[in-house]
This record gives sequence, structure tokens and C-alpha cells, in this order.
Amino acid sequence: MDIAVYPLNFGLRLWGKPNQFYATSSLLESGVDAHGSVLCKYRDFDMIIWHSKVSNSYIPSEIQGENGALVIDHLSVCEQVIYYPCQGEKRFINIKHNQMYYQALEFAKLYQQRKIDNKGLEHTLL
Repeated sequence: MDIAVYPLNFGLRLWGKPNQFYATSSLLESGVDAHGSVLCKYRDFDMIIWHSKVSNSYIPSEIQGENGALVIDHLSVCEQVIYYPCQGEKRFINIKHNQMYYQALEFAKLYQQRKIDNKGLEHTLL
């Protein structure tokens, strides 16, 4: 699973390890996934991820709940987050735009130091 790691990591950080996990994909000749889907089943809800390297989608990510929904543009960097309550008006949630700058710096530092025991790796659940 290549490109799906971004939304998968986002969901795992929010909700932890799922009770069940299913994934399908179609592979390119290189062996890398072209497109596919991931289903993470939790006790009270499912997380569904569709991913593709061979087509573009302009649909934002959405987290639906009983009281409303969060809509997130460009999930890997949370470009814009809007809360749509079931009752009331939508609200824009302010976020800091770092375009993954700090993650890239940390990765470069760990690589240079040849460290693989970073606490960020604790979130590798699947």
C-alpha cells in the first residue's frame, strides 16, 4: 500500500488500531499499487479509504458523525477544515499550514543519525 498510507495514518492516529482490516488493490507492472480501497472496521463505525495513482480525484476527505461532518481538503496537509453541524451554520477551523515541513526535517535527522527507534514509529499499527 503506497499512496493510501496518508489517509490510513490519519485515521489510525485518530481512532487507533481497527478490529478488522481489509485492503484491495490493482498493481502496476512495477508492483506498486495503481488504485484500491481500504476498509478498517471499528466497533461502532467503519473507515473507508479509496486511493489511486492512476486517476485524480477532487473530492475532499470527510469524517461523518451523528452531530455533523468534518470536511478536510488535502488530508495529508489539512489544507482547509470545515465543520458542518447537523443544526446550525458551517464553521471554518483554523489550522497551521506547515506542508509537512517538520515531519520532513525529523525524517532527515533520523536518516542522518541512522535511528530507527523514534517514538513516531510507534504509530505503525498495521
